[in-house]
Amino acid sequence: MKNQKVKLYNKLDKDLITQWKLLWNHSEFAHPFNSLEWFKVCLEVFKIGKFFIFTLERQKEVEAIFPLVSISHYGVRVFASPGGKYLDKSTLLVKKRGNKTVSILFDTLSRYGNLYLAELDEYMLDPIVKNSDNFFALRSGVTPYIVINPNPLRFLSKKQKSKILNRYKRFENDLKYEHDSKKPHTVINLDLISSKAQKGKATFSDKYSQLLLKKCKKLMPENFLIHLLSYKNNPIIYAAGFVWKKNYLGVWTAYHPDFKHLLPGKILLYKLLNKLQSDGVENFWFGRGDSTLKKEFTPYKDQQYDLYFTKNKFIKYWWKSLYYLKKFVLEHENYYAFYLRLKRYITRSHGFNLKIKGALL
Repeated sequence: MKNQKVKLYNKLDKDLITQWKLLWNHSEFAHPFNSLEWFKVCLEVFKIGKFFIFTLERQKEVEAIFPLVSISHYGVRVFASPGGKYLDKSTLLVKKRGNKTVSILFDTLSRYGNLYLAELDEYMLDPIVKNSDNFFALRSGVTPYIVINPNPLRFLSKKQKSKILNRYKRFENDLKYEHDSKKPHTVINLDLISSKAQKGKATFSDKYSQLLLKKCKKLMPENFLIHLLSYKNNPIIYAAGFVWKKNYLGVWTAYHPDFKHLLPGKILLYKLLNKLQSDGVENFWFGRGDSTLKKEFTPYKDQQYDLYFTKNKFIKYWWKSLYYLKKFVLEHENYYAFYLRLKRYITRSHGFNLKIKGALL
């Protein structure tokens, strides 16, 4: 498009910081993962020394920003968004929806080498995939969501709603809800003994994830919230998420298996949704992935995609093969359980983790 040009930055200067904040504040497509603060969190947690920030500018006004890093994805060097498996949405920030803007930016990116661009929204893909054989998109995660008003519980069945409210009223005097806890260590300790941990799926089992939690709380204090539900002063479930511009996105949660009978997930969600509604939040996104609980609360969900670019046909075949292999393993409980046991064995025996999506699992 006339007067539009792509620029590459390898450092954060004052002008770029100002433009990034200005674009984020005025974009309807802004979210925590394309914010300057998330980028700074990643720089500190993952010790990123070299990075590549691409901007699309017109008459000195920035219309898009895409921060990327160079990583190995399934053994292939690529440009990718920082954050790895902790990334719930793409780091691409655009001023407005427009096929030409995305096309110009991605066409320039493709000249730098192989690309692995995770968690893109569907509207960004059409102008890219349709016009190039070297770009291809694969489904990544689904993100269920709730439009909070007029009633965030409107899709719950009467039976489920009654069950949650009765359980809450029965134990109300012994339950304490903290909406903005300052206790990341409590979250880590609870996560390591949670039902997820017993299945080998603990979120905060390594130093990177633990540091990520602490840095999010430190560097994004206005946007990152930790929620705790305690029973008789014992934390039984945590949830963490980001709030911004009348939106909320949940990212991590786990509960203590000894308190499953209290319906901790549903009671915490009940308290959280009511608090967000009173605070004026209008849209609530669960974390990536589907579950029975999420389906009980909402029929709505967004589909996201991973976008790949390579001119090498062998690499394209390699990526697609591993994608479908991973998909098969995740969809078959016995194979996934075997993978988790193998992963734990290798980690204990050799001190390293298997890698998926370019980040530590």
